[in-house]
Amino acid sequence: LDPWMKVLDPRAYDTAAARHEQTIGSILLRHVQRMLLIQTLFALLIYLFLSNSIVTNVFSANPHSNNMKASVFIALTLDGFIAGKDGSVDFLNDYQSSASKEDGDMGFSNFLNSVDLLVFGRKTWDQVISFGVDVWPYGDRKVWIWSRNPSDVHIPECIAKQAKAICASPPDIMKLAGDEGYQHAYIDGGTTIHEFLQHAYID
Repeated sequence: LDPWMKVLDPRAYDTAAARHEQTIGSILLRHVQRMLLIQTLFALLIYLFLSNSIVTNVFSANPHSNNMKASVFIALTLDGFIAGKDGSVDFLNDYQSSASKEDGDMGFSNFLNSVDLLVFGRKTWDQVISFGVDVWPYGDRKVWIWSRNPSDVHIPECIAKQAKAICASPPDIMKLAGDEGYQHAYIDGGTTIHEFLQHAYID
C-alpha cells in the first residue's frame, strides 16, 4: 500500500488495508487447503500401496502359485449333510444298491486318477480304515491325515509307508505339498473341507 494514502485519505487507506488483509487471508487459506489436500492424497496413496502390498503378499503366499490344486468329491444329502452324526455314510448304501450301470461310480475313478495326494480329516480317516484295508480304494497314493494330535492317529502297518499324520494349517499343507512335487490333492472330511474352503483352496 502507498504510505501517502494514509496521510491524504485515511478512510480509503483503511479500506484498502482491510481488503489487502482479506486477500492475504484468502491466499493463506487456499494454501492451507492445498496442503491439506496434498497430505490427504499422499496418505491415500500410502494406504493403497500398503493394501496392494498386503494383497500381493497374500497371493504370492498362495500355494496355487506353485500349481498345487485341491478338489473335493463328495456325496451330499438334500438337506446338506455328507455323513451321519457318528460319521457314518450308510445313507449311500441304498443308492449304491439301486445305481444303474450307466451311473457307475459317478466319475470317481476318473477323478481319483487325477489325484496324487489325499488329505483326510481325522474322523474321515478313522471311518475309511474301519472299512478294512482289504477294500482300500486309493491305490498307492500318498495320504496325509490332518489331526491336532498326529501321534494318536492309527495307521495300519500295511499302508504305513504311504500315509502319515500331519498337524499344520491349510496354507502350510498346500505349500508343503507343492514343495514336495504334488500337483492335485483330494480333500475329504467335513471340517477339513470347510477349513480349506475358508482359505479358498478348493477348485
